[in-house]
Amino acid sequence: MRAALFVWLWLLAAPAFSQSETMVLRHQLKFSLLDMFDPMPPSFLLSYEQAIAKDFSILAEGGPSTSYNSDKLRGYKLRGELRWYAKTFDSGDRFYLGLQGRLKNYSRYKTGTFCRDDCNYFQTLEHQLHSRIWTANFLLGSSFLLGGNFVMDLGGTLGWRWAERKTKGIPQDATLIGNGSAGFIDLERIGTFSTLSMGVILRLGLGW
Repeated sequence: MRAALFVWLWLLAAPAFSQSETMVLRHQLKFSLLDMFDPMPPSFLLSYEQAIAKDFSILAEGGPSTSYNSDKLRGYKLRGELRWYAKTFDSGDRFYLGLQGRLKNYSRYKTGTFCRDDCNYFQTLEHQLHSRIWTANFLLGSSFLLGGNFVMDLGGTLGWRWAERKTKGIPQDATLIGNGSAGFIDLERIGTFSTLSMGVILRLGLGW
């Protein structure tokens, strides 16, 4: 959260230093660095940005989600963005505003110890959590030319998200206990809800 607030404050000050206009790069192929460290869950996302006018572009991004521990996980993330590029720095770095939509969908499979029949006995069961999250965000960021054809995308997002999470494969009389609860149920809220969404974008890639 602190990192997201810092990026937003820095980006809000960026337009004051803009000097001139330039054409948006026609093609950009970029990799998202921060999504690899998203704990719920890590994802490997590749994006393609296409200029559609002098100051406008669209971006499509997607890729598989995975797990760095023993969990079995299947899922994906998808993003779409519409960007408007404002005046830019003399170096060619470009400040932008935009809209973003995101879908995060995954199923996590875990094995945990359960208390059964009013805790008269314990049983190890494999269970599943399915999560589907939709997000609508405003974008604020800058695209930097690093030299040659290399580009870096740094930005912040602010919006709202709608989530639905539910468990499967758990008998009605079973209660998850021990370490499995702290790592599975407590960190991934169960049910249908909506919350504020705030994030940071960091992508590296090629533009031409």
